[in-house]
Amino acid sequence: MRLFIPLLVAVAYAAPTPASPSDPPIAAGKGETIAAIDCFHLQLFTYRPPTYDPVTSPMILVFHGHSRDPAVYRDNSQKLADQSGAIIIAPFFDEKQFPGSAYNHGNVMSGGKLLPREKWTFSLIPKLIADLKRRENREEMPYYLLGHSGGGQFVERLMALGQV
Repeated sequence: MRLFIPLLVAVAYAAPTPASPSDPPIAAGKGETIAAIDCFHLQLFTYRPPTYDPVTSPMILVFHGHSRDPAVYRDNSQKLADQSGAIIIAPFFDEKQFPGSAYNHGNVMSGGKLLPREKWTFSLIPKLIADLKRRENREEMPYYLLGHSGGGQFVERLMALGQV
């Protein structure tokens, strides 16, 4: 018996940012790197397949669920990457930096009050995408967002609030 797990998929575009020579492109194969976005340090679990084409391949960001296990999500996306040539990026929203529902609910509210947009977890995603495009030296690189469970909720809310 096969288990069907629905995924939320979204396509969006982020504004490009200036190149930074200190951030290398995503390495071939499985890897990990850090993205410093605002005051956060996001650990990124990555995979660049042998089928990657530096001119046409897209990037797929895979958002983990409540279990906060992005390495598993990256590994489970490897076949998709091999078939499509896409780079996989699975950011880790750790409990220390993103406690409770600050991840999948986006840190939009606190104590029943709306927080400023710059405090929303959602506001990090366009900046992360721009950072990754800059690393790849591909301002026009297409990308897709996938999420499962809490990650699907995150992507759905991100898109509903027009953050990407």
